[in-house]
Amino acid sequence: MEKPKYSEVRAKELSTVFELPTKNSIPSDNSPHKVTIAINDLPVDFEYTSIPKILPKVYLKGKALNSKDYPMLEGDINVFVDNDFINRTYIHNTMPTDTIELALGVDESIQIEKVLINKFAESSGLISKTKRLTYAYEIQIKNSRSTEESINIYDQLPIAMDKDIKIELLVPDQNIEDLNNERKLEWNLNLKPGEKKTIPIKYQVEFPGSRKVYGLD
Repeated sequence: MEKPKYSEVRAKELSTVFELPTKNSIPSDNSPHKVTIAINDLPVDFEYTSIPKILPKVYLKGKALNSKDYPMLEGDINVFVDNDFINRTYIHNTMPTDTIELALGVDESIQIEKVLINKFAESSGLISKTKRLTYAYEIQIKNSRSTEESINIYDQLPIAMDKDIKIELLVPDQNIEDLNNERKLEWNLNLKPGEKKTIPIKYQVEFPGSRKVYGLD
Protein backbone atom coordinates (compact mmCIF):
# COMPACT_ATOMS: atom_id res chain seq x y z
CA MET A 1 0.00 0.00 0.00
CA GLU A 2 1.33 3.39 -0.96
CA LYS A 3 2.06 5.63 1.99
CA PRO A 4 0.05 8.86 2.15
CA LYS A 5 1.90 11.99 1.17
CA TYR A 6 1.99 14.80 3.68
CA SER A 7 3.00 18.41 3.50
CA GLU A 8 6.47 19.71 2.87
CA VAL A 9 7.60 22.61 4.96
CA ARG A 10 9.51 25.69 3.82
CA ALA A 11 10.69 27.93 6.61
CA LYS A 12 11.07 31.59 5.69
CA GLU A 13 12.66 34.28 7.78
CA LEU A 14 9.39 35.33 9.43
CA SER A 15 6.97 32.58 8.45
CA THR A 16 6.49 28.89 7.70
CA VAL A 17 4.77 27.61 4.55
CA PHE A 18 3.09 24.18 4.41
CA GLU A 19 2.98 22.85 0.86
CA LEU A 20 0.48 20.04 0.27
CA PRO A 21 1.69 17.54 -2.37
CA THR A 22 -1.86 16.43 -3.25
CA LYS A 23 -4.94 18.22 -4.50
CA ASN A 24 -7.89 18.78 -2.17
CA SER A 25 -11.42 19.78 -3.08
CA ILE A 26 -12.83 22.40 -0.73
CA PRO A 27 -16.50 23.33 -1.18
CA SER A 28 -17.15 27.06 -1.57
CA ASP A 29 -19.89 27.12 1.05
CA ASN A 30 -18.32 29.63 3.45
CA SER A 31 -17.88 26.87 6.07
CA PRO A 32 -14.58 25.76 7.62
CA HIS A 33 -13.02 22.60 6.19
CA LYS A 34 -10.01 20.59 7.24
CA VAL A 35 -7.25 18.88 5.29
CA THR A 36 -4.52 16.67 6.73
CA ILE A 37 -1.16 18.42 6.87
CA ALA A 38 0.81 15.72 8.70
CA ILE A 39 0.53 12.86 11.18
CA ASN A 40 3.35 12.70 13.71
CA ASP A 41 4.23 10.57 16.70
CA LEU A 42 5.69 12.52 19.61
CA PRO A 43 6.69 10.72 22.84
CA VAL A 44 4.69 12.06 25.79
CA ASP A 45 5.86 12.29 29.41
CA PHE A 46 2.96 12.06 31.86
CA GLU A 47 2.88 13.90 35.18
CA TYR A 48 0.40 13.82 38.06
CA THR A 49 -0.22 16.99 40.07
CA SER A 50 -2.49 17.81 43.00
CA ILE A 51 -3.21 20.78 45.27
CA PRO A 52 -5.63 19.18 47.79
CA LYS A 53 -5.90 22.42 49.76
CA ILE A 54 -7.83 23.86 46.79
CA LEU A 55 -9.48 20.74 45.36
CA PRO A 56 -9.17 17.04 46.38
CA LYS A 57 -8.37 15.87 42.86
CA VAL A 58 -5.33 14.54 41.03
CA TYR A 59 -4.73 15.99 37.58
CA LEU A 60 -2.84 14.34 34.74
CA LYS A 61 -0.66 16.48 32.49
CA GLY A 62 1.25 15.46 29.39
CA LYS A 63 4.43 17.03 28.03
CA ALA A 64 5.75 16.43 24.52
CA LEU A 65 8.81 17.88 22.81
CA ASN A 66 8.17 19.23 19.32
CA SER A 67 11.03 17.40 17.63
CA LYS A 68 9.85 18.28 14.12
CA ASP A 69 11.27 20.96 11.83
CA TYR A 70 8.08 23.01 11.77
CA PRO A 71 5.81 24.63 14.37
CA MET A 72 2.63 23.22 15.83
CA LEU A 73 -0.03 25.81 15.06
CA GLU A 74 -2.19 27.21 17.84
CA GLY A 75 -5.80 26.17 18.15
CA ASP A 76 -8.28 23.86 19.83
CA ILE A 77 -7.37 20.18 20.02
CA ASN A 78 -9.13 16.99 21.09
CA VAL A 79 -7.19 14.75 23.47
CA PHE A 80 -7.57 10.96 23.36
CA VAL A 81 -5.96 8.40 25.67
CA ASP A 82 -6.22 4.71 24.69
CA ASN A 83 -8.69 5.77 21.97
CA ASP A 84 -10.99 7.31 24.58
CA PHE A 85 -11.85 11.02 24.39
CA ILE A 86 -10.42 12.69 27.51
CA ASN A 87 -10.51 16.43 27.11
CA ARG A 88 -10.70 19.37 24.76
CA THR A 89 -7.96 21.92 25.27
CA TYR A 90 -5.98 24.63 23.50
CA ILE A 91 -2.34 24.86 22.46
CA HIS A 92 -0.33 27.91 21.51
CA ASN A 93 2.13 28.09 18.64
CA THR A 94 4.86 25.64 19.56
CA MET A 95 8.15 26.11 17.76
CA PRO A 96 10.61 23.29 17.03
CA THR A 97 12.43 22.13 20.22
CA ASP A 98 9.70 23.75 22.37
CA THR A 99 7.50 21.68 24.69
CA ILE A 100 3.76 21.19 24.32
CA GLU A 101 1.84 20.91 27.60
CA LEU A 102 -1.54 19.17 27.57
CA ALA A 103 -4.12 19.15 30.36
CA LEU A 104 -5.54 15.62 30.39
CA GLY A 105 -8.11 16.09 33.15
CA VAL A 106 -8.77 14.39 36.49
CA ASP A 107 -7.67 10.81 37.17
CA GLU A 108 -10.23 9.33 39.55
CA SER A 109 -8.00 6.28 40.06
CA ILE A 110 -5.84 8.26 42.48
CA GLN A 111 -7.66 9.64 45.52
CA ILE A 112 -6.38 12.49 47.66
CA GLU A 113 -7.72 14.74 50.42
CA LYS A 114 -6.46 17.11 53.08
CA VAL A 115 -7.94 16.41 56.52
CA LEU A 116 -7.82 18.59 59.64
CA ILE A 117 -6.70 16.22 62.42
CA ASN A 118 -6.49 18.65 65.33
CA LYS A 119 -6.74 22.34 66.18
CA PHE A 120 -5.44 23.55 69.53
CA ALA A 121 -5.70 27.08 70.99
CA GLU A 122 -3.84 28.47 74.00
CA SER A 123 -3.04 31.84 75.55
CA SER A 124 -0.06 33.08 77.56
CA GLY A 125 0.91 36.29 79.37
CA LEU A 126 -0.78 38.18 82.20
CA ILE A 127 -1.06 41.73 80.86
CA SER A 128 -0.30 41.58 77.16
CA LYS A 129 -1.73 38.20 76.23
CA THR A 130 -0.48 36.20 73.31
CA LYS A 131 -2.68 33.72 71.50
CA ARG A 132 -1.28 30.61 69.88
CA LEU A 133 -3.12 28.32 67.44
CA THR A 134 -1.71 24.96 66.42
CA TYR A 135 -3.04 23.14 63.35
CA ALA A 136 -2.36 19.52 62.48
CA TYR A 137 -3.35 18.22 59.02
CA GLU A 138 -2.87 15.07 57.00
CA ILE A 139 -2.78 14.74 53.24
CA GLN A 140 -4.02 11.22 52.51
CA ILE A 141 -3.28 9.64 49.10
CA LYS A 142 -4.22 6.27 47.62
CA ASN A 143 -3.14 4.87 44.25
CA SER A 144 -5.89 2.61 42.89
CA ARG A 145 -4.20 2.16 39.54
CA SER A 146 -2.54 -1.10 38.50
CA THR A 147 0.75 0.71 37.87
CA GLU A 148 3.22 2.59 40.04
CA GLU A 149 2.74 6.35 39.72
CA SER A 150 4.67 9.48 40.67
CA ILE A 151 2.66 12.42 42.02
CA ASN A 152 3.65 16.04 42.66
CA ILE A 153 1.73 17.41 45.65
CA TYR A 154 1.61 21.07 46.67
CA ASP A 155 0.36 22.85 49.77
CA GLN A 156 0.77 26.29 51.28
CA LEU A 157 1.22 27.77 54.72
CA PRO A 158 -0.71 30.89 55.76
CA ILE A 159 1.09 34.09 54.82
CA ALA A 160 1.24 36.77 57.53
CA MET A 161 0.60 40.30 56.29
CA ASP A 162 1.36 41.71 59.76
CA LYS A 163 4.77 41.56 61.43
CA ASP A 164 3.09 40.83 64.78
CA ILE A 165 1.73 37.53 63.42
CA LYS A 166 4.34 34.78 63.57
CA ILE A 167 4.02 31.43 61.81
CA GLU A 168 6.19 28.44 62.67
CA LEU A 169 6.30 25.24 60.63
CA LEU A 170 6.51 22.26 62.99
CA VAL A 171 6.05 19.32 60.59
CA PRO A 172 7.78 18.70 58.25
CA ASP A 173 10.99 19.77 59.97
CA GLN A 174 11.92 22.59 57.66
CA ASN A 175 12.97 26.18 58.26
CA ILE A 176 10.09 28.38 57.09
CA GLU A 177 12.60 30.99 55.89
CA ASP A 178 13.90 28.47 53.37
CA LEU A 179 10.52 28.40 51.62
CA ASN A 180 9.73 30.76 48.78
CA ASN A 181 7.72 33.95 49.27
CA GLU A 182 4.47 32.07 48.62
CA ARG A 183 5.27 29.65 51.47
CA LYS A 184 4.73 26.62 49.24
CA LEU A 185 5.33 23.07 50.44
CA GLU A 186 6.15 20.47 47.81
CA TRP A 187 6.40 16.67 47.76
CA ASN A 188 7.04 14.10 45.06
CA LEU A 189 5.70 10.67 46.01
CA ASN A 190 6.00 7.32 44.27
CA LEU A 191 3.02 5.08 45.00
CA LYS A 192 2.88 1.42 44.11
CA PRO A 193 -0.41 -0.15 42.93
CA GLY A 194 -2.93 -0.03 45.80
CA GLU A 195 -0.51 1.82 48.08
CA LYS A 196 -1.64 4.47 50.58
CA LYS A 197 0.54 7.24 51.99
CA THR A 198 0.01 10.03 54.49
CA ILE A 199 1.78 13.40 54.62
CA PRO A 200 1.60 15.11 58.04
CA ILE A 201 1.55 18.92 58.20
CA LYS A 202 1.66 20.88 61.44
CA TYR A 203 2.15 24.58 62.01
CA GLN A 204 1.69 27.15 64.74
CA VAL A 205 0.38 30.72 64.50
CA GLU A 206 1.15 33.22 67.27
CA PHE A 207 -0.36 36.72 67.51
CA PRO A 208 -1.46 39.34 70.08
CA GLY A 209 -4.62 38.27 71.87
CA SER A 210 -6.30 41.58 71.05
CA ARG A 211 -6.11 40.89 67.30
CA LYS A 212 -8.70 39.16 65.17
CA VAL A 213 -6.99 36.86 62.66
CA TYR A 214 -8.87 35.28 59.77
CA GLY A 215 -8.17 32.84 56.96
CA LEU A 216 -6.10 30.31 58.90
CA ASP A 217 -8.31 27.24 58.29
